[in-house]
Amino acid sequence: MGDLLRVLFIEDDEQDTELTRLELERGGFDLVWKRVDTEVTLRQALLEEQWDIIISDFAMPSFNGPRAYEIYAELGLQTPFIFVSGALGEERAVEAMRLGAHDYVLKGRLGRLNAAVRRELRGIADRQSLAKAEEDLGAQQTVLEAALKATGAGILEFSTVNSEYAQASHRLAEILGYELDAFAPNAPIVDWLFAQLHSDDVTRLRALYAQFTLGELPILHDEFRMRHKGGHWLHMSAYVIAVKSEPDGAVTQAVAVFIDVSATHHLERQYQQAQKMEAVGKLAGGIAHDFNNLLTCIISFAGFVRDELPQNDRRRDDIGEVLAAADRAAALTRQLLLFSRQQPVRLNSLDVVAAITAIKKLLIRTLGEDIDIVVECPDESVNVLADPGQFDQIILNLAVNARDAMPQGGSLHITVGGREVSEELADVFLVKAGKFAEVVVKDTGCGMDEEILKRIFEPFFTTKGPEDGTGLGLATSFGIAKQFGGLLDVQSEVGAGTTFRLLLPEYLGEPVFDEVASTGKKVRGGTETLLVVEDEAGLRRVIERILRGLGYKIILAEDVDTALRLFEEDRDQIDLVFSDIVLRQGNGLALVEQLRRMSP
Repeated sequence: MGDLLRVLFIEDDEQDTELTRLELERGGFDLVWKRVDTEVTLRQALLEEQWDIIISDFAMPSFNGPRAYEIYAELGLQTPFIFVSGALGEERAVEAMRLGAHDYVLKGRLGRLNAAVRRELRGIADRQSLAKAEEDLGAQQTVLEAALKATGAGILEFSTVNSEYAQASHRLAEILGYELDAFAPNAPIVDWLFAQLHSDDVTRLRALYAQFTLGELPILHDEFRMRHKGGHWLHMSAYVIAVKSEPDGAVTQAVAVFIDVSATHHLERQYQQAQKMEAVGKLAGGIAHDFNNLLTCIISFAGFVRDELPQNDRRRDDIGEVLAAADRAAALTRQLLLFSRQQPVRLNSLDVVAAITAIKKLLIRTLGEDIDIVVECPDESVNVLADPGQFDQIILNLAVNARDAMPQGGSLHITVGGREVSEELADVFLVKAGKFAEVVVKDTGCGMDEEILKRIFEPFFTTKGPEDGTGLGLATSFGIAKQFGGLLDVQSEVGAGTTFRLLLPEYLGEPVFDEVASTGKKVRGGTETLLVVEDEAGLRRVIERILRGLGYKIILAEDVDTALRLFEEDRDQIDLVFSDIVLRQGNGLALVEQLRRMSP
């Protein structure tokens, strides 16, 4: 069997059609064919069927080849169109090719027809393959462009020989803050790029680039800091791929892919800082807890001594100085406990908008006239669960910190809004995902560098003089925010001011605790029997002395096992258990559960 060929003959002479058909069959084709000789039948055949080749006479009594070709062209067909004529002549041949016919053959030389047909069939197959390749390439190019766009990458093609660049993408110019038509620097592109690098990164990258141009690194990948047109630093990740020349394999061209990873770097820094603050908080909390116990003993026993001295005894003044110093130490301890989130707080529903509006007057008096304070709040209230006094303490700490960064005056901008924290960000910030109230405190001060930012929330870290602060203000604010279930974050650049962001979970429920007001009345005391569980010997003596002084009978236990044994012995006599929560062996909460099972 031969090759199947679907042929449309445009011919008025049946005998000529038969001769042409026989010639094609001798050439090895199996034909499926049709003959038409009018415009109507031609249109019908072209519209209703598909053909591999169209063979047309040039001149016919009622119809002609040029008109047939016009109809073929109007329909936008790609099928090869060949004229076959008894007397084509040079003039007709020129006209046929001018019309756009693929070939022409004289009826007296039909031996050429098979070669012409096979050539055109190969040509259309090649054109179809090329079109398919171009379509595939276009699809791949579209996918590649979409992928690059999704990554947010900027592309640069340049010569490693003379440092001239072939092209840069709009995205690269956008990342660096330029318009594409103004992106081309006067200096060669590689020199210009190195001029934009942070000084700490230049030496390392020059060494890597030298290896790259020598062909020792097929791909150069590194992260570095690069200056934005606006002056601030971007954290960039770059992949530079070598394009080698033939046949020597020298690196003559390169394609660089730049990705702005500033946001990722900031999140990594926040995560590392959050992790570090967790560790520092545990350490500070442990120290503060033990120190607080010591201070309780110092203050209590000093108070016992003072109370037993006559009013005119000069030693009362000495004891007063001891108590005053101990109170100052206790205040520092309370701040450390706030930082470590071990200080008990009473939480109430707090309208952040009302709180910020109310504190503005205090800020004006505190910061002075050379600080311009701008407050922007939404019309509706934004509620959180917080201690009002401690919330005000955060804002005051941030405002005072901003004032110290603006010794010549400046602007303090406080904005209240809302923000959704995703699961991904929640993992970074170590908070629960959901809706948060956001308070942004932004100043126009001197700003901070990376090294200061790494330690900004550490307790006792300060850039001020020894007489100007303890270094606990921001640490305490950080701890309070965490205790409220939120976070305190900071962004800053030298010379570009500082922005603090306080995020607290939105709250729509009722207050969890009500403030307990002091009555100011003298403690009444009683005669009941109390089981006191405390592992610190000094605190046990303080508690015993106070409670015995109030008339109670006291049974002392230094650990959980002793408490359980003493309770078993005197359960009918014990009216109340007074216990520390944190004990060296076990804890007070577990102890209570066991005691309730013994005596509900």
